[in-house]
Amino acid sequence: MTPVFIFDIDGTLTAPRQPMSRPMADFMERFAGSAAVFLVTGSDWPKVCEQVPERVRRLCRGIFCCAGAEHWRDEQRIADRPFEFPEDLIVRFTGLANVSPYPYRLGRHVERRTGLLNVSVVGRNADRKARAAYRKYDDQTGERRWIVEQLRLHFPDFDYSIGGDISIDIAPRGWSKAQVLPTVLAEVPDAAIRFFGDRMETGGNDLPLADALGALAGDHLAIAVAGPDDTQSRLAALTEEGRRMAEPITFEAMPA
Repeated sequence: MTPVFIFDIDGTLTAPRQPMSRPMADFMERFAGSAAVFLVTGSDWPKVCEQVPERVRRLCRGIFCCAGAEHWRDEQRIADRPFEFPEDLIVRFTGLANVSPYPYRLGRHVERRTGLLNVSVVGRNADRKARAAYRKYDDQTGERRWIVEQLRLHFPDFDYSIGGDISIDIAPRGWSKAQVLPTVLAEVPDAAIRFFGDRMETGGNDLPLADALGALAGDHLAIAVAGPDDTQSRLAALTEEGRRMAEPITFEAMPA
């Protein structure tokens, strides 16, 4: 079996919507230089470039943006899967956002991406502090889950998932991060996949790929992480004690 690693970006390799730290970039540069690495994110390519340095991107076997609707390699888009969302869906979300009791609206509440619609009550213009404030509010109230339930009642043919600190991803049914698996397995047919993500809870945007891996035969594993530091420590645990990252990787030390 060939070890293959798939990483979410926000909350897994970086803080949400923040650039990858220098230590993490150094770590991932060494790691991706010795292992088959793919990235998958709900974000579009410009945001990937803001967060992941080129020296790391170029070492990846592939980068999937917009929850897999775009496939990039060597800084070039090699495939995409566009979709035109109904305006009624956007109008419905806007109405729900307008009745939210959350007091702040910071702009860019609806963002169209390839094959994906990203919506947010507080808005994507929120800075790090505003994102954390909305995440705390949402954790207490479940507002994003409520919005998803309301949208699903009227538009049942779409998939809805909660991503990052502030937003909801909306995609055509089945167009989740799980859609990257056929491409990865076509490139590495004997892959033993380790997928790292921070949103594997019910409704989280990493859960569909985690579930799809669980349904496959073979040595595959989805690993829920609590942030970049946790990701790095779990990756380090995949190597034998004291072994350099550039040497062959083993899975024996993976925590249960």
